[in-house]
Amino acid sequence: MYTLDKDSSRLELIQFCICREAVECLTIDLDHFDTARCYRTYGCETPENCFQILCQTLAGMLRLEHLVVKQESMLVTPIQKPFDQILTAVRHLPKLRRLEIRARDDSSFERVSQLCHLEELQILVPKISLPTLVKCCRSSGNLRSLHLGYACIQKNLSHIVPHCKNLEVLKFGMPANSSEYLQLARLPKLRELSYFGIRRSGSFEPLLSALAAKSQLTHLSIDGGSLTMQETCQLVRIQSLRHFKGFYSTTDCVEMSGLSCQFGGAPPVDIVPNGYFQ
Repeated sequence: MYTLDKDSSRLELIQFCICREAVECLTIDLDHFDTARCYRTYGCETPENCFQILCQTLAGMLRLEHLVVKQESMLVTPIQKPFDQILTAVRHLPKLRRLEIRARDDSSFERVSQLCHLEELQILVPKISLPTLVKCCRSSGNLRSLHLGYACIQKNLSHIVPHCKNLEVLKFGMPANSSEYLQLARLPKLRELSYFGIRRSGSFEPLLSALAAKSQLTHLSIDGGSLTMQETCQLVRIQSLRHFKGFYSTTDCVEMSGLSCQFGGAPPVDIVPNGYFQ
């Protein structure tokens, strides 16, 4: 494992270049290339040259399996489209299976669709275009886990469904109509579903009904909006469910879930403060 962050020295970058073929897990903090020196004294003296060296080094990291690229603060740098440059550099690496992108600002992530071997993808960014995400899912046919930042896709997330035949884990948050959520039940291997953020009351009822009919979901987390009685009625029908986390809107929903647990029709729940169940 190797980390290139804001405190990395030029010598450490040189050492990284020398041992690049042995690195399996790499974290790149783009703050290392920040040039806003009126606020701090660390980082790279010549960011453009160092970044070019980094990209050339990445292209030769044949054993790299897990890559994290993050921007956790405001970035002032002469480097154009840093995320896309890094993704272009690693696009031919045969063992790269896990990719995590974390960005605070709107950036270009178009090149993520060039990666063909991804099995786990985490994109925690303010926004990514739907065509780019669809292309990414199409090119990485073995994608098993997808984690999207809240509202980074504004609508039509269901467009990825035809290209995610092996997707088992989906984590996302996106205000939408119930018909949009319903399409996610078409994912043939979905086992774990997590939703976070704001949603409309009752919007999960059709989705939960469809998931109950398939009986393949084992983990469900809904951290956004309380379950209505109609949604609870569908939830307890999911016979395959083993773990659930979420909020119930009324005591009647709690009773419905509790009765179903007694007869083996729903997963056990533990009551904790503020109406949260797991």
